[in-house]
Amino acid sequence: MALAPVISKDKDNTGAAVKIRSDPRGKYVPVVYIHGWTGSSVHNEAAKGAFSLKPDLLTSRIGTAAPTRTLIGNVQDLGGTAVFTFDYARYASRWVTDDNIGPALAKALNCLYERSGEKVIVVAHSMGGLATRQALALGGSALASKVSQVITFGTPNTGSIGAAVAGLGVDAAGLTSGAGLVFRLWLSYCGKLKSADQNSSDLLCSAFVPQQLLSFNSEAAVALRAGSQQLKQLAPWPSGLSVRALSGAAEVTVNGQGFFKQKVKTEAGVGDIVVDLGSAQSQATTKKQAPCAYEMDARTSINNGIKTEWLGIATKNEVSRSVVNLLTHPIPCYHGNLMRNMDLALEQLGFIADDVQLRTPATKLVTVRPWRDGSEAGPDRVVDGKALPESYCNGSNVAGRADAFRCFVDHGVYDPCLQNPAKATEYLCYFGLERILIQNVRPQAKVPSRTAPADQSSPFLVTLKDGTICRTSSGAGPPAIPGYPYWAGSCSGPHAGIWRARLADRGVNPTSGLVNEASSGTWLIAIEEDTKSGQATLHPVAVAYR
Repeated sequence: MALAPVISKDKDNTGAAVKIRSDPRGKYVPVVYIHGWTGSSVHNEAAKGAFSLKPDLLTSRIGTAAPTRTLIGNVQDLGGTAVFTFDYARYASRWVTDDNIGPALAKALNCLYERSGEKVIVVAHSMGGLATRQALALGGSALASKVSQVITFGTPNTGSIGAAVAGLGVDAAGLTSGAGLVFRLWLSYCGKLKSADQNSSDLLCSAFVPQQLLSFNSEAAVALRAGSQQLKQLAPWPSGLSVRALSGAAEVTVNGQGFFKQKVKTEAGVGDIVVDLGSAQSQATTKKQAPCAYEMDARTSINNGIKTEWLGIATKNEVSRSVVNLLTHPIPCYHGNLMRNMDLALEQLGFIADDVQLRTPATKLVTVRPWRDGSEAGPDRVVDGKALPESYCNGSNVAGRADAFRCFVDHGVYDPCLQNPAKATEYLCYFGLERILIQNVRPQAKVPSRTAPADQSSPFLVTLKDGTICRTSSGAGPPAIPGYPYWAGSCSGPHAGIWRARLADRGVNPTSGLVNEASSGTWLIAIEEDTKSGQATLHPVAVAYR
C-alpha cells in the first residue's frame, strides 16, 4: 500500500496545484483505492492507474467534459483526506483468498485505522470489491468496525455473465438470456469464444470486448464467472456496513436477422457490459447507476452458428452518429470506464465529502484576535471617549481573557472590549454581531479580572443556524431553573429568551456555557425562551465566539 502523491495535472479551482490539508480537527481521513482484475491502483505522473484518469465521460451521450482533476485528485482537493492505493497487479490472476490480496488488504486496513485513529473509507473497482469482502471476512467485526463505508465501481458480487460466456462458450448464458445473447454476438463477431488472440485493428472489438473476458483460464477468471463455487464461498458484506454501489446500466436493443432469415429484436440490460446490474448492486445499501442506451444491428449466418457477419451500434438518443464516432469516444457505462463517468465520479466524491464532514465538529469555535487577524478593520461604529475622566475601561465580567475589558463611555457600557496590544487607549467592543471601535479612553482603572489566554476563554457570543444570536451578560437574572441556575445572557431572534449556563462552569474551560453532543461534534446551548417560561431547551450552535 502506498500514499498517493499529488500529481502535476491535478489543479484546484484557482489553477494552482492541489494541496493536501487536514480537516478542522487537524486530522486526515484515510481513503483507500483498490483496483480490479486487470487494472492497477498506482497513482503517479504517468496517470495510467484505474483511479488516475479524469472523469471526463458524460452518461448516455457521445463526447467528453474537461475536468481539472483526476478521480484521486478530486478527493485530495476536498481537504481532510489522506489517499492511499492498494495494488495487487502482480497477483491479479489469483483469487482474492491469496495471501497477497485479501489477507494483505486486511492488514493494511487495520494498520491505517490504528495509525490514524480514523475509520477507513474504501473505494474499489471490480474484483477490488471482492478483495475487500474477503479482507473484512478475515478481520471479522473488529475490522468491519474500523471501516466507515465501501464504495464500489462495478463489483461482480454474484459474478460476471461476460466472464462466463467468454470462458464457457456459446451455450454458457442460454438462448433465453438477453444479456447472454448480446455478449455472444460481440464475442462471436470478434472470434474470441475460445481464443485469447485479439484483432487490434478491429475498433469494434477493441471498444466492446475487454481483454479480461478473453483471458478466461486464470484462477481469478474462473472464480469471477457467474455462479462459481468460489463466489458462493465468499462471505457477504458485513451487516451494518454502508456499501455504496456505483454501476453501469446499459440497455441494448438488438435488431437482427437470425436463422432462416427471420427478424429478431431483443432488448437486454447488460450492466456495464462485463458485470450485469444485479451483480454490481447485490447486497449494496446504496445504489447509483449510470444509464446508457444503445441499438445494435446484427446479421448471422446459419452455416456458422451465431457467427456475426456484420455488427453496428449507436446510442439511441444520438442515432445519427456513426459507429466510428462511438468507438472513438469511450463508452461511459463500460466496466473499465466507470471511474471516468462524471455522474458516478461525483456520486463517489459526495459520499466521501459527507463522510469527512460528519467527522468534523458541526459547531465552529472562533477565537477573536483583533489587531492580529484584521477583524478590527471596518468597524460598524466608532465611539470617541475624548479622554474624559468618565471614559475608562476595567476588567470584563463577560469574557475571561487577559485582554478583555468593560468600557464606560458617555454613559454607555460596552462589554466585552478587547484592547489594542499596541495602544492602551483603543478597544474593539462586541455588541452581538456589531463591532464598535472605542478610542481615546483612559487605560484600565483596574486590572482584568481574568487571566486566561484567548483560546481558553469562555464564549461571549454564539449564533444559531436559524439566525438566533445569544450574548453573555454580567447582570442579575430571573429566578433559577433546575439544571441551569445561572443567567448567562440573552438571546434575540427566532429563539429569543435567556441563555442558561452552569455557574460552576463559567470561566473554567473554553466551552463554558455550552453542552457537548460528542456523538455529532455539535455544541448545544440551553435557552429559556420567552414563550416557554421556566423551561430550558437545548439548541445546536453554529458559531461560538470567544
